Amino acid sequence: MIKPILVLTLFIVVISALVATVSFLVMQMLDQPTVGEDSGDPGSLPVVYESSNLETTDKPPDATPKALPDRPSAPGSKRPREENGRGQPIVVTFKKPGGEVSFTLKSHDNDLSINDHSGNDLARVAVTEGGQIQFQDTGAKRVGYLAGRFPRFQLSDVDGKGVSFEFRRQSDGDWKLKRPDDTEVCRVGKRDYGWKIEDGSENFLARIKVDDGRTSLRDSTGQVLYYTNDAVDSLSIVPFGMPKLTRGQATALSFALMKAAK
Repeated sequence: MIKPILVLTLFIVVISALVATVSFLVMQMLDQPTVGEDSGDPGSLPVVYESSNLETTDKPPDATPKALPDRPSAPGSKRPREENGRGQPIVVTFKKPGGEVSFTLKSHDNDLSINDHSGNDLARVAVTEGGQIQFQDTGAKRVGYLAGRFPRFQLSDVDGKGVSFEFRRQSDGDWKLKRPDDTEVCRVGKRDYGWKIEDGSENFLARIKVDDGRTSLRDSTGQVLYYTNDAVDSLSIVPFGMPKLTRGQATALSFALMKAAK
């Protein structure tokens, strides 16, 4: 007869072996990678997107800053057709009577230049980080700034402290160009055809005429000096008919009026 102590010993051995087997199997199962874990096989990773499903709108936005540096490129140099990734500029071409190109205005959101018929910069303006409009004449010198907002603008000298001119709309809708001492330099009156430009003594200087899609700058006798068939705000051409303004000053004021008209 088998002794009870032997039976108990065999029972304990069998139970221990069974527990060890079950524990081994459980550990094997736990060691298997779960769904979504990196098992070392790239094919088992979840697919986030397929490149063929990407549209152009899914691409990151252009990181090129819109604002130009405080110092624009030097006038007198040709500019590339592609403006540093900013796209094609808006171009307004002015021609002489007979159709010969005289000059062009090339503008982006934050700069504008006047170019001659060969593409050389004659003057250029750019918006600074402080929100002023900096302008240069031929010679690549910083010659001044334009500050203010519609309907009042101030043109300052190179150090930005002394105001040279103020261009301001009057209560009747006309505009006046004045010096700091309140001397009237030019008066700009709205007319059915466009704008009439007079000096401070009301002598006729020039006019901006809009007729059937054509905008022209004419002298005091009515003769066409320049014209364009491109879309342009007529008031923005007025500065080029005020002889007391330098080319840079006229370009800066024209740019400010263009932006205000948008």
